[in-house]
Amino acid sequence: MTTPDLPDCPKFMECPISQERMEDPVVAGDHHSYDRTFIQAWFDKGNATSPLTRDVISQHLAPNQSLKTQILEWVEDQLLGKADMQKLDNLKAKIFSVTTSEEALSIVTQIRVL
Repeated sequence: MTTPDLPDCPKFMECPISQERMEDPVVAGDHHSYDRTFIQAWFDKGNATSPLTRDVISQHLAPNQSLKTQILEWVEDQLLGKADMQKLDNLKAKIFSVTTSEEALSIVTQIRVL
């Protein structure tokens, strides 16, 4: 799963199978987290072992809500940062068309807030 224009996520948010940011993280019988889609596909292919340890494991998958929340917060933070950078770029462009000191002060104040 990738969201356009976002940087690579921290490694702990990546599924060890797909190497992509997880959408639905679950904890498998080996106590590692995987994206549900990819670990389920692993089991559906007839594998009964951990993709990481190669030990035989249960196919029971438990939702990892804590990790899911961390991932969603990270994505939101990245999107907010991107939006702030776009606002900053717009303000920097406006500074060249300022005609009054009041306009300049307003732009500088908005930049400072960002």
